[in-house]
Amino acid sequence: KEMTKATGKRAADAAGKNGPESKSARLNAALPEVQRERALRFINFLTAAVTPFHAVSIGSTMLHDAGFVRLEESSSWAGSLQPGGRYYYTRCDSTLVAFVVGGGYSPGGGFKVVGAHTDSPTLKCKPLTKHNGGSTESLTQLSVVTYGGGLWHTWFDRDLGIGGMVLTRAADGSLQKRLLSVHEPVLRVPALCIHLQTADERASFNPNKETQLVPVLCMSALREDQDKAAPADGVFAGGQEQELLALIARSLGVPPEEITSMDLSLFDANPPALGGSHSEFVSAGPG
Repeated sequence: KEMTKATGKRAADAAGKNGPESKSARLNAALPEVQRERALRFINFLTAAVTPFHAVSIGSTMLHDAGFVRLEESSSWAGSLQPGGRYYYTRCDSTLVAFVVGGGYSPGGGFKVVGAHTDSPTLKCKPLTKHNGGSTESLTQLSVVTYGGGLWHTWFDRDLGIGGMVLTRAADGSLQKRLLSVHEPVLRVPALCIHLQTADERASFNPNKETQLVPVLCMSALREDQDKAAPADGVFAGGQEQELLALIARSLGVPPEEITSMDLSLFDANPPALGGSHSEFVSAGPG
């Protein structure tokens, strides 16, 4: 009887320690609140800033909200800069420059510069995304190119989204820049299953970036009606994967024929997260 009571007590204690509410409380208490809040803000930024275009757009909003004044790089700044002033400007929508003028600054004085980069190793869509080399009849793939010095084996068997800058032309002929971010897992670079590889192939996994690092977009049998999805004729339109244009058009709410140019990259569709038993790590994307 006493043993039963003791066993029941241990079980109740274990349930209390490992229950959802208790586990959540331990994780929430693992990091000091200030540090955890900063980590979550960083994760939210990483989740939204999926390309350099998004990073610059978000950074510009943050600077504006902090009281920085936007400047146009192509305009004269004479008379615009004041001691103690805070300013920023962008270049090509992918570079962001911000600076603060010291209260005691005078022309010819010194300055300090801190630099970082908005880009990172990724798979970028080629200017013409239709993949012709080695495509199978049953799968629709995209032509991509490696950007930067990435750990390309980490891109296999991941859920991948797509995003970047898209240029559209309205009925009146005006051009408009549109940010695109498709967080759904619409792409994947599948690895060959283990029983179709030799031991030597598995030990020396070194994929050919042109023929094997090619993401799959969909099954060809499920492609949308191409007559409905096809944009206007031309080198750009003719070299694009029509299923991709249809996906972009749905995401932006525009007809496919209005898409005139695009600069797109792939990214991990699974959002970053805090990891570790004390939530002390930030895990995010492939290398």
